[in-house]
This record gives sequence, structure tokens and C-alpha cells, in this order.
Amino acid sequence: MLIQFSVQNFRPFREKQTLSMVVDSSLKRKDNHHVYFSGFSVVPEVHCQAAVFGENGAGKTSFIEAMLYAKNFVKQAFGDSPDDKINTHPFHYHIDYLDKPTCFEVDFIVNDTLYGYSFAISPERVEEEHLVARLKTTGRLRQLFSRSFDHKTKSHEWYINPFYIKGERGSWKSQTRPNALFLSTAVRLNCQSLLEVYRWLVKEPVFISANTSRYRNFTAKRLLEKDWRNKIMSYFRKFGIQLVNIEVRQIKFSETSKFERLPKSLQEDLPKDLMDGTSYEINFIRLNNRREVVSLAIEEESNGTKALFDLAVPLLESLESGRTVVVDELNTNLHPLVFHAIVSMFGDSKQNSNCAQLIFTTHDVTIPDNDAINRDQVWLIEKGRDQAASLYSFSEFKTRYGTTFQKGYLQGRYGSIPTIL
Repeated sequence: MLIQFSVQNFRPFREKQTLSMVVDSSLKRKDNHHVYFSGFSVVPEVHCQAAVFGENGAGKTSFIEAMLYAKNFVKQAFGDSPDDKINTHPFHYHIDYLDKPTCFEVDFIVNDTLYGYSFAISPERVEEEHLVARLKTTGRLRQLFSRSFDHKTKSHEWYINPFYIKGERGSWKSQTRPNALFLSTAVRLNCQSLLEVYRWLVKEPVFISANTSRYRNFTAKRLLEKDWRNKIMSYFRKFGIQLVNIEVRQIKFSETSKFERLPKSLQEDLPKDLMDGTSYEINFIRLNNRREVVSLAIEEESNGTKALFDLAVPLLESLESGRTVVVDELNTNLHPLVFHAIVSMFGDSKQNSNCAQLIFTTHDVTIPDNDAINRDQVWLIEKGRDQAASLYSFSEFKTRYGTTFQKGYLQGRYGSIPTIL
């Protein structure tokens, strides 16, 4: 479970910005608001949802990209060559920051342990990397490893806790290239002590872009499984989509297919079942006025129906496994009531018994007035005249009882809105 994520000197985020999922105990919580009770005194309660607002170009997507960048860097930072430069994406609108490190911090809970992992990178190297852990049984904070580059000696200073990290520590340290993470290197070299941390960072958060169609094959593939077919059909009925069935036919296409002509960056972002030459023909089955079967290809369905189909498995798998899912512009093509219902699924203890998390960006200003969303779950991103973006919580504002977020936000009371001339 994600506790918080911080980023500094990445794209529009010049200063350190933090999205926290920790419940603000000073606020009154709505009766049906579902939270995770962590068992840690430092973060006793954790939210299952967070909504991020902001004007166009403020940095909502960039914040999600920062989270995804950190995940991918951990996944890929074993280092092909010690001379490879790191593409850091620093803040471009202040010359002092072009030479400063880009920093990421993430706190999360796995198997009764609260971890804090951070790293700072420059084009030349990993400048710093730290991992701390707090066990629920003792509550004590322990440093598992630390690594900092000393610019005077031109070398890294190290600490690796021998009590918690067992194995060939010296070998893992010596094989960690300057432009690679120790965490990634050690796990690739069979360090079991850090495997749990690595797996959460690279597999736990699921990221979904506003272009949901690239996830269509996930749902199509699951429809070939009986148990999942029943879940997906129930999901559509929940949102009032009248269907008799959804037919799926697996299609194999040759290596010389159109897939090879896609840009490499897009190929890497597609589901693996596309990359091995698999696609699916999807048809929605309904009855006409004579009770005869009518088949309609998914391409002929409404954008809203297609969006629901694309999101089905990522959302349902997250609820089933208790994972964190991050969606950019979740409300795109969805009716407000359907959008609210999806968010409410994660705020319902019966539907979300495993405490999955949903983090999303949106322009739908009615969602904070939904019963499933609390004030400290609403975040706003605002970009200043210096082009630097700031992230802050709606809970920082005092409002009169009964005042809706929608009215106050559109009146500009909370910032983070466009200036229309």
C-alpha cells in the first residue's frame, strides 16, 4: 500500500512536492469512508482514494509520469554501460536547477513492514540512494542501506546493514555501476533480502493513461476465462450496460504485421500479449425487438462503453489483489454517475475488502462532494508564473459548513484554475 510519494526537480516540479495518502485525523470522516488501518503509530490510517485537480498544463499528468519514471528507473536501472547518461528531465525554467539532482521518495507498506525508499539522480550518476524500514512488531526505524556520492573524493560512501541484508554484500556493492541503483543491482544478483521491496516498486502500482484503449487486450484476454467472464459481465450490469454476452476471438498475426511499424516507445508500453503477436476480436451481443441476437464490434460502441471495457480488468484486479492503481483523467468519456460509482467502489469496504487504492486525475469538480471522498483526499496542482508547479491538499482551506467544493473551486477560492481572458 502506498503511503506517500514525493518528487523534486522533475519537469514542472522544481521544489519537493508530496502526495500523501495518510488520513488527517483532525478532520471529521464521512460515515461510509473506507480507510486502511495500518497498525503503525506514525501512519495509523491510510486512504484508499485520492483525486488530483488542476488546470490544463498545471502538471497533473507530469506528476503521474514522475511516479511512473521512478518505477521504471528501479525496474531498468541495472546499467548496460557505466558511461550511459541518465535522462533526468530537470526543471527547465531556472538555470540553477538544470545541474541539480532529480529526487524521488516513496513510502509504502508490504507484509507488516513500512518502507521508505529514495534516490537522487543526475545525468552522470545516482547521487544518493537510501532504504529504511519500520517493522510493525517493534515500531523501530532501521536503515537497511545508504549510498551517497562524495564530490570531493569522487566516490560513493556506503552503509549496508549486515543484520537485514544477507548475502554477498561486497559483490553487490562492487558490481553497482555509478549510473545504476544498488537496489536493482542487488536483486538482479539474487539478493533475497531486498526482493520484497523491489517487487512492490516495479509491480505493485498499475498506471493507466487517458488513452485507455491500449489496455483493451487485458480485459479481452480475461473474458476467455469463465470466472473472469462472470466478474466482467457483473461489472457491466453494475453500470447499466445491457448485454447478453461479450464474444471474444483470439487472433494471431504474423511478425510482419502492423505492430512492427509502431514507434518503439509505443511498443514498449503495450501489453505483453500484444507483443507476442496476439490480438482479439471483440463483439458486444444484444437482442433486437424480435429477441434476435445482434452482434456489434467494440469499435462501433460508444466511447464510454469502450472506456468501461478497457478499465474493467485493471480496476477489478486491483480490487481483488489490493493493489494501487493510478489513472490519468479517469472520468474521460464516462458519465458523472458512472465515474462516481467507480470511485465509490474503492471507498466501499465490501467491494474493496483488500484495501486497494485508486489515485486519479480529473476535471470533474463534483467528485469531492461525493460521499466516498474526504477533504484530505482532494489534491490540487497549480503552476505559478515562474512555471513551477505546486501540489497541495484541499484540507488546507477552511470552508463554511455546507459549501460545496464545486462552487468554491470554480470561483477560484482554492486556486489551480485557468485564467480565461
